[in-house]
Amino acid sequence: MHFPLSTIKAKIVALCLMLGTLPTIFYAEYSSSRLTESLVSAERDYQLQEMQTLVYNFNSFYYSDLTQVLKGISKIRTELEDAYSDLERINENRLGDPSRGDQALRHYIEYVLPDDMYCLIVRPGGNLGGPGEAPEWILGTTLIDGSTLRDSPAQDAPQFRYAQDSSGTEYLALVQRSGVAPDQTLVLFSDLTDERRKFESLGSEDSFDNVHLFIESVRTRDSENIFIFDQEQNLLMYEQEMTLGGRIDEALLSAARKGESAQGTINIDGEPYLASIQYLKQIDAFMAVANRSSAVMQPIDQVKYLIYLVGLAITLVTTLLSVIVVSRIISPLRKMTRTATQIASAHLNSVGEIDSLAEALQPERNDEIGSLSAAFRRLFISLRESLDQIIEQASGRKRVEGELDAARKIQLGMLTTSFDLGEGHGSDVYALIQPAKEVGGDLYDVIMVGKHRLALVIGDVSDKGVPAALFMTMTLTLIREGLALGLPPDRLMDEANKRLCSHNPNMMFVTLCFVILDWRNRSLTYVNAGHCQPLIVSRDGRARRLEGLSGPVAGAAEEVSYKCFNDTLGEDEGMLLYTDGVTEAQDQGGRLFGEECLEEFAKAGIQRGDSAKSLCEGLLRRLAEHSGGAAQSDDITMLALLPRPSGVPQGRPSA
Repeated sequence: MHFPLSTIKAKIVALCLMLGTLPTIFYAEYSSSRLTESLVSAERDYQLQEMQTLVYNFNSFYYSDLTQVLKGISKIRTELEDAYSDLERINENRLGDPSRGDQALRHYIEYVLPDDMYCLIVRPGGNLGGPGEAPEWILGTTLIDGSTLRDSPAQDAPQFRYAQDSSGTEYLALVQRSGVAPDQTLVLFSDLTDERRKFESLGSEDSFDNVHLFIESVRTRDSENIFIFDQEQNLLMYEQEMTLGGRIDEALLSAARKGESAQGTINIDGEPYLASIQYLKQIDAFMAVANRSSAVMQPIDQVKYLIYLVGLAITLVTTLLSVIVVSRIISPLRKMTRTATQIASAHLNSVGEIDSLAEALQPERNDEIGSLSAAFRRLFISLRESLDQIIEQASGRKRVEGELDAARKIQLGMLTTSFDLGEGHGSDVYALIQPAKEVGGDLYDVIMVGKHRLALVIGDVSDKGVPAALFMTMTLTLIREGLALGLPPDRLMDEANKRLCSHNPNMMFVTLCFVILDWRNRSLTYVNAGHCQPLIVSRDGRARRLEGLSGPVAGAAEEVSYKCFNDTLGEDEGMLLYTDGVTEAQDQGGRLFGEECLEEFAKAGIQRGDSAKSLCEGLLRRLAEHSGGAAQSDDITMLALLPRPSGVPQGRPSA
């Protein structure tokens, strides 16, 4: 595809803009991602520290109030113990004058005991209590274990019991057997209503005043909310008006109950907030510190804006510099383009014309552009010289191709072009060869030996091309010479092998199969020197091979003797001789045609009554179908001897 220099300049400018913009965008997004992680982490750390301060102070306020309640109860206990001591001193004085002592006891109970304290002295002669009417109901109050005070035996040591009357009022009771009068039991009761009210107010909304004031002093960010909510997610305390937008994730609350880090996103007034949640076990509620997500992420937008601004400035400066540099490069290139166009339209046969045009490319600069101009000038001069060499090489290649074509014609001319088999034998013979290159190393021949015998020869030289063709020519010449001398097959193979070995500087060899058919008794005498075994097929579909190996390939070892084999060819049997180029033909996937496919094809042809020519040409087409366009890797040669169908003339070989 051709682009003018102006287009290239525009593309370079666009590339500079892209190379400046894309890294800026990438860095801005990467930085914002890392900054987001840092801000969120910092926010969570800040919330944790703030939460620890809040919880610590909440606990301080809570336990301070609880301590006040406990101090009140401790004070009541002390008052009960003091009252018991007073009653015991009165009992000591009563021993001398019981009547006057009882008066002193009643006076103490009625006028000295506080209004919220009751006393009952249990004794055999009648109970004594006050203030007011004797509080016999005291004995029926329920203790914390469910029993009544009446069922609880007195002990010598003081016992403090929590009791409750029928109206639900709670009391702290001191029950102890008198040390002065062991038959008496002193029971002192004090009302705990005020202390109960103070205890129940712990954790209520009224008790959050101090916490609320402390939160106001701690919170320093307008975007932050600090609030307390119960298990049902009802707000118990909050600093400013707010509503929870949906229920808080139960997983966060569960983590808070376990004392784990409970941090996540919640919804307040329809906006997302980053929140930390702490469980307040004392009041079975949760405290949350939440900050608006948009406020946390605000620095990210500022950083991205700054990165984009700096990246844009760098991109513009880079693009401007690129335009200046590219313009300095393109200007001389345009001049070179105009001159090169004139050279392209010139006649390349004129060296003088090319030189005159190339002078226009004389370098005017000492940089790389000047070097390029000088290189262009040398290029066009070298082009003319290269054209002369190409023309000369093309002439030489054409001459070689002509010589190879002549060699092919000479090679094919050495093969038998007509088979004169005589009359009365009832057989049809046809041969076919297709070299893989211009010339090949396969060979065949059909020769009458006398009047009644027919010699069939087929072979395959180990190499291909011209060397194989020459070796094939020498082999075929030796076989024909041996047949002319009347040598038997085994003797002929011995002599041919010796001659081939003695004139074989390239260490080549040939596989040979040599068969002689006697028409009179249909007997076969054959020698096989490492070649494919001939295939014999009858019209009834039976197939067999001419088995037996007479010896190794010819031309490989001089001191070798070959052995003859004998067989018989039936009247309804045909014989197919072939080279391994047939069975080893490959398709695109490297699969071979194979012996089995060859045998099936030959049996089908014999049963159809094909002539030798039809069988060979059909087999060649079948090999082409099998290859599917794959390159032929070896020479293909076949020789068929079949029972002649009526009306079919004798066959001829094909190349």
